[in-house]
Amino acid sequence: MIFIASDIESLSRSLSGWEWAEYASEAFVIIACAGEFVADLERPWLTEERKHHLQRRSTILLVAALFASLVCLIRTNELSGSVIGFLGQRAEEAGAKAKTAIADASTALSLGKDALSKAGAAQQSLSKAEKEANQAQAAASNALTLARGARQEADSFEKDIASAKKQAAEAESHLADALQRAANAERQATQAEAELSRIRSPRSITNEPALVAALTPFKGTEYTLNVFQDDEAAQFTRAVDGVLGQAGWIRKQPGVLHLGITSLNVFGQDIKDAVPVCVETGIQIHVQAKEPLKVLQSTPTPLLPKTLRAATTLRVALVPSISPSDERNVGNSVQLDKDPGEGPVLICVGKKP
Repeated sequence: MIFIASDIESLSRSLSGWEWAEYASEAFVIIACAGEFVADLERPWLTEERKHHLQRRSTILLVAALFASLVCLIRTNELSGSVIGFLGQRAEEAGAKAKTAIADASTALSLGKDALSKAGAAQQSLSKAEKEANQAQAAASNALTLARGARQEADSFEKDIASAKKQAAEAESHLADALQRAANAERQATQAEAELSRIRSPRSITNEPALVAALTPFKGTEYTLNVFQDDEAAQFTRAVDGVLGQAGWIRKQPGVLHLGITSLNVFGQDIKDAVPVCVETGIQIHVQAKEPLKVLQSTPTPLLPKTLRAATTLRVALVPSISPSDERNVGNSVQLDKDPGEGPVLICVGKKP
């Protein structure tokens, strides 16, 4: 392909435009991921229909933005190759002109030598020889002038080649930067998808045999349940209760539910299966203790109340046994409720973190 001087400016402007288009595409990728995240938030104004529309439009925007980013990257590579090709063409033209000038100079010098030889051999044609010598000298002078001009032009093209190499290196740097940004965007999208999957997935018990084995030494421990008021927490409460039942723990119903205390029928429609509602996050474990916390902290572990040891073991065993994993799945410690008597372990299955 033959380029003219104005082509390089047009290619440079096109390359810059496609780079900006690539930046804009990546910005739309981030906006689409943000839309997916907002669609999964639990907000009163965010109805199911709005969630559906927002998720669908965010997904369409994400796909379109990724496709546009790929097109922009391909086009940027093509334009960089065209610029390098243009500069190579200019270098070849400069080399050809330099070779022609050197050939002309060699021819002129040959003519000069021939004229001087004829003048020495034929004195009677001195005037003619002098004229020819003058003509040869003029041709040589013109050839030298042309050679100097060609050399200057060759030097100019050498500078252009150096500039072209610099621009090519900058283009490669921009390409590497663009590829890095694309990789970062892809990694962020993967992380966002993983976080959305974690948010959407309900909690479940994993490693159930190991969990049952850890709790079995405290067989006969009595416990009561509280539950957050949503279907996910109710389903997970049944799973936790099933594991405790396999370990031989005994579920006790709370005292008589007073009017105004909200409860859920987690295990059936009978009022005796009602579970009081709690507003905590993750699983929080409470134990009634006669002694204050300072006294219990200084007491050797084997001498601690059985309910406290059972509750501590339950908290530690639950941490690696809940999927999806989250550090907020289980409270950081067992909560001690000061009470003159010891009651069952209270397990509050709060909302999903």
